[in-house]
Amino acid sequence: MAPEIPTRFLCDEMLGSLCRYLRAAGYDAVFASNGDPDRDLLRQCHDEGRQLLTQDQLISEHKAAQGVAFILPRC
Repeated sequence: MAPEIPTRFLCDEMLGSLCRYLRAAGYDAVFASNGDPDRDLLRQCHDEGRQLLTQDQLISEHKAAQGVAFILPRC
């Protein structure tokens, strides 16, 4: 059986607090804080093997978002 690869996350600018909580829980989580366009965030996720966590509903319009972007509900 192959070893389990830990999930790595990229949190968009709306989820800074979640990113800090994930890091505190021991996850590999980075914060996108420089206003990069969605396509650049998705490319970074594909290049680095990360899952994009966002609240941006429009991200689902990107073909590259399938299987990579997870849209979280706004509270």
